[in-house]
Amino acid sequence: MESTVEHTSYFVPCVSVLPGFDELSINVQGYRLHRRAWEVSTFDLATLATRHKLHLPYQLMDVFLSGPTHLEIEITAASSREDAMSRIERFRAMLYINGVSPFIIPFVASHSFNHYAGINSRDSDLLISKLPEGMRSGIVSASSSVEVWPYELSLMTLVARESKPVTAEIAHRAAWQAQQARSLEQKHPELAAVRFALTAAPQITQLGSSLLHLWTGMESLFPNVRAEVSFRISLLLAELVSPIASPSVVYEAAKRSYTHRSNAAHGNLKKIGDEEWREAWELLCNCLLAVLHRGDLPGESALLTAMLAKSEMQNHG
Repeated sequence: MESTVEHTSYFVPCVSVLPGFDELSINVQGYRLHRRAWEVSTFDLATLATRHKLHLPYQLMDVFLSGPTHLEIEITAASSREDAMSRIERFRAMLYINGVSPFIIPFVASHSFNHYAGINSRDSDLLISKLPEGMRSGIVSASSSVEVWPYELSLMTLVARESKPVTAEIAHRAAWQAQQARSLEQKHPELAAVRFALTAAPQITQLGSSLLHLWTGMESLFPNVRAEVSFRISLLLAELVSPIASPSVVYEAAKRSYTHRSNAAHGNLKKIGDEEWREAWELLCNCLLAVLHRGDLPGESALLTAMLAKSEMQNHG
């Protein structure tokens, strides 16, 4: 008998990122984005703790849901929780390269926060009538089991300059790019390291250490560069990003940022501030964006050949 894999949805609340759409929910390829419709009370979370399956204290959930948590991403048709989190990390990276500032995913749930909002009152015949009408028809403990797992139990993350809200256009583009990134990572495994650096670095709130982590992503693109590293990597990054940004601007930014990377590596952290971190962040975002634009990751030799060809064309022009 042929075995089948059960597919389900997982829900991740996103702290400090705003929905840029008016609908309650929007569907994009492999994901569904939800606006926060209702407040989740402490009593709702206490009900989850006593009658459902929480793998973290409900008081922590209360802290995160009481803050600026207005958007939730549903990963649809996931074969496992591990599959869901792999997909959300790829989607999150694509949101970042489209201008959304880094955000925290505190936990993963089997149900939406809009599903378990009001569950304490719905479980009670006496309290349900006191709920707003839209909250009266929802899940109850007698017939549904909510399960929640911890993910990023942090209240701090580094942020980019001006975060864009997650509009339907950005979400659709990011979902398509996530599929493209998955295929490219299978061909070029080093791209997964670039993506890991992008999503992990903002969680390292010491600026110098975080900048170093961003540079591990950029350096993983060119693992064979061993001499004249600052000059050669800056030159290669400029050519890699040339389809989407000025090579001369990228070259100067990369050289400047590599100096900050070297300072951090040797313990000189005083010269690294928000601007220095954001410059490295934007460089890494542009690297991923350029690879997606090209549809491939050219190697060092291919990039140098392209630079020489451009130089010859200019000389003969």
